[in-house]
Amino acid sequence: MEKLASGEPQLFRNTPVEPEARPEEGYNLNVDLVDDAIAWLDRQDSIAPDKPFFLYFAPGAVHARLHVSKDWIEKLSGKFDQRWDAVREQTLSRQKDMGLARRGCPNSV
Repeated sequence: MEKLASGEPQLFRNTPVEPEARPEEGYNLNVDLVDDAIAWLDRQDSIAPDKPFFLYFAPGAVHARLHVSKDWIEKLSGKFDQRWDAVREQTLSRQKDMGLARRGCPNSV
């Protein structure tokens, strides 16, 4: 398998991990990230099931829509057409309704 082109997202496990397929062949970094996170959780649970843990999970797809697979793009098509500022206002409004944010709480700048 040839190496990924510069700029394509890549999984690291102390060193770069070469995926079994290329993005144009259906490879998606987020699938590998999720699989690695689940495997890590399974290992932690088998070693010390009563010990608390912290997992910081940051999928690459939240950073660039180019990292999202086509099926997710199609699934969410039109869902955020109102643009970023409107989504932020709607989200904050829901948080206020749920009691997660104070009524007078402004949106961040």
